Amino acid sequence: GPGHGPVPQVPSEHPDQIRRHEDPVQRDRGLFSDGHAGYLRHADQADDKPSKAVIVRQGFIVGVLNPKALIFFAAVFPHFVDPSKGHVTIQLLIFGVMFSVMAFFSDGTWGYIAGSAREWLATSPNRLVALRTIGASVMMILGVLIIFSAFTTL
Repeated sequence: GPGHGPVPQVPSEHPDQIRRHEDPVQRDRGLFSDGHAGYLRHADQADDKPSKAVIVRQGFIVGVLNPKALIFFAAVFPHFVDPSKGHVTIQLLIFGVMFSVMAFFSDGTWGYIAGSAREWLATSPNRLVALRTIGASVMMILGVLIIFSAFTTL
């Protein structure tokens, strides 16, 4: 911006590292434009693995702020509440706890599988190329199917 000189950047040896912005305005822009998972990862911290507590905290925040859960609570749970069976609030709390426990184990399982797959893929460049090729092929096929279906429904 006006009055700001050039922003010094730390050279990155890894392509997945994010630039460190010394200018606070540039740093805050980076938070939204090139931050991974909503935060800046500095070049000197790129090789540090987050602690389990940090991972759980970030997962909890993402889960709480996920609008999908709120929509699910508002749209689905009221259909299972029976006022003749007792307090509605207690029933909703029980459903909420059940949903949270199931989501914790489900999301934890997917996270574990994704972490294991990442480690397996990272050990071989050929595996990564194969995965990218398969992903690109699937996207192209889906694109062709969408175009085809658009022309056949006219």
